[in-house]
Amino acid sequence: QMMPHPALPWLADARGVNIDRSLYDIATWRELGWSLWDPRVMQRTIDRHGGGADGERYLAMLREYMARYLLRGRRFMESLSVPANGTEPPLYVFGGDCELTLSRIVVEDTGKRLVGRERVRDIAAPVPGVDYESIMFEPGDTVVTRASLLGRRTLNVAAPRSEVESLGIAHSVFLCENHQRLTGNPSFQDNLLNALLSVDSV
Repeated sequence: QMMPHPALPWLADARGVNIDRSLYDIATWRELGWSLWDPRVMQRTIDRHGGGADGERYLAMLREYMARYLLRGRRFMESLSVPANGTEPPLYVFGGDCELTLSRIVVEDTGKRLVGRERVRDIAAPVPGVDYESIMFEPGDTVVTRASLLGRRTLNVAAPRSEVESLGIAHSVFLCENHQRLTGNPSFQDNLLNALLSVDSV
C-alpha cells in the first residue's frame, strides 16, 4: 500500500534521468541486487536458517513469496485506477503537504554495485548542477506525497486527470502535520467529524 502506482516514475540515475524499471517486477530487484539479492542479505538469511542447503531453500522460498506479493501489490495499485460505480460513498482524503517526502530513489553506481539513495546527503558522487532535492522529494507528510494522496501523476492539481487518475475524490483536506500524528491533530478530527456529519448516507 505504501508503494507508488506502477505508472509513476520512481527511479532515477545520478544525472537525474528517469530509469524505466518496474518496481513490481521481481527482475528489477534481482538486476539491481537489492533486498533478497543483496549478497549481504543473502548470506545473512542463509546463515540464520540452518546454512547450506536448508538456508538456500529458505532464501528461495522468501524470493518466491516476495515475487507473489509484488504482483499482488501491483494489482492493488491498478485497482485504484478503476472508476468506482455510482453506488460508492463519497471519498474524502486527509493528509499533510508541508514536509518534503521521498517520491523517487536515485541509483548510484559505486563501481561494485548499484546503490539506492533515499537521502541527498548519501549520494557519494553527485553530478554538478543536478537538483536532487526536487528530483527525489515532493510535498507530503513524510510518508505519503500530496500527489499520491490525490491519486495524481503530477504536482499540478489543476491539470486534467489522465486515464490512470480516476480516483474520485469528493473532498480533500491538507494539514501541516506528520503522517504518524495526523489522526491526533485537532484540525483533522474537526474536519473528519464535519465530513461525517455532512454525508447524507453511506
